[in-house]
Amino acid sequence: MTMPTSRDQQQHQQQKHEASVEVVRLWQLPDDFFALSTERQWSAMTAITSKAEPHPRGRRRTPCSISFGDDALAVSFFLITLGTPLGIAALIVLSIVLSSYRMLVATIIVSIILALHPMPTRDWRRTRLSLALIRYFSMEVLVDRSNPLLDGFATSAVDDAAATTSFVSSSAAFSSASTTNGIDLPLVCLACPHGVFNYGAMIWCAMSRWFVGWEQNSAAASVVKYVPGLRYMDQLIWAEDAGRASIQRVLRKRCTVDNNGGDDDDDDDDNDDDDDVNRPTYLLV
Repeated sequence: MTMPTSRDQQQHQQQKHEASVEVVRLWQLPDDFFALSTERQWSAMTAITSKAEPHPRGRRRTPCSISFGDDALAVSFFLITLGTPLGIAALIVLSIVLSSYRMLVATIIVSIILALHPMPTRDWRRTRLSLALIRYFSMEVLVDRSNPLLDGFATSAVDDAAATTSFVSSSAAFSSASTTNGIDLPLVCLACPHGVFNYGAMIWCAMSRWFVGWEQNSAAASVVKYVPGLRYMDQLIWAEDAGRASIQRVLRKRCTVDNNGGDDDDDDDDNDDDDDVNRPTYLLV
């Protein structure tokens, strides 16, 4: 009888691991995803989730097809959020070089208006902009189902976790996973991507409710909310001041989130139904 070698065992473990990995192809979400009922949204999530296939080395992944409208919307968002502060800085430098007092004053006035004008009240997370960003980057999420903590990840099981009355999740999907590893501790799922302008994090903010059942807030310097252009990112990331007191307040807060993007405090919203859940938030820092 031939005993398996360590190399054979490693290959077997690798194959077993690969077989348990699924991919959630967010770019395949339908155009009306955010307008669907909760049940149909979960059906759509199931439809775009499949077993991940190994990608051949040396080959680039083919990006998803994107309509001209979505492409233009995503690029416009990039130009406004990043181009506006750079454009203002360039105009200020140019006015100084040209000794143009009028240009300098006009630039400052426009900057003040862009920094202080009222922001839209509607949540941009549940809009076509989120889908456009997802498709622009061909966003996909890999999920290792062999990890017990990810067993219910991106499935309707996360709604059970979101419905708990305590800050941390105590649903079977998570608590059973923690005890499986011999760890009986409260769990809170966090996403901590890096990058100064991380549009992937913005996409995660828009979709985190369907992955972990929690709405994500982000910690950022409060000055960001007054920078022309950059302040529009707040409509996606829900920025909170990075100070200790602010972070503690956010982590204790529970907010009612309209699955269809409605006002949290509007009891007369036409979309006010079972899709509105008392859903805790978590913080990205």
